[in-house]
Amino acid sequence: MKTASLAASAAALSASFACTAGMVTVTFQGVADGSVGATNFTGRAFTIFAQADSDNRQTRSGGGYELVHDMAFIAIDGVGSFMFFTSTKTFVDASSNIGFARSTSTFSLLKGDFAPTAAAGWDMESGITTTASSGAAQFGTWTSPSFSIMTSGGALALRAGTSSEQVSFSAFAVPAPGSAALLGAAALIGMRRRRN
Repeated sequence: MKTASLAASAAALSASFACTAGMVTVTFQGVADGSVGATNFTGRAFTIFAQADSDNRQTRSGGGYELVHDMAFIAIDGVGSFMFFTSTKTFVDASSNIGFARSTSTFSLLKGDFAPTAAAGWDMESGITTTASSGAAQFGTWTSPSFSIMTSGGALALRAGTSSEQVSFSAFAVPAPGSAALLGAAALIGMRRRRN
């Protein structure tokens, strides 16, 4: 009888958490020239880290998906780490290109021709790790009078053009609390069955 009530509880948990998505964390890593505030840098390693709720995934016109970040920052070797104040997003297009852009723009700030087999069909709700070889990633226009990228260190600009180094990309899906609760309920049912 108790096993039946545990099963019913697990079913209720499953129904209540079925629509709960998780967080997705993404990183872009490479080498770039540019400036942040009044500081110029050349050939510096950078990491862009961002986090988003997969419930906010949108379909891109022309195919693919995009996900507006809840928060993002960039760490530049020897320069510092800076929070993005300008809203940003990660996208995957119909050609399996993965990129980083302003949330309000279709123009990419960083776009890579990452390994198509790894990126093809990526749903932005699961994990992926891939690399764009040197020359296969493009830095877009980071500065213009109306499109400055603002950070906690001032305006950020990575020099536009083709990357001379490889750029790596990774995404990790972090399970929602509902997923953990469902796993816990399943463990309780399993333990209860072993005792009987």
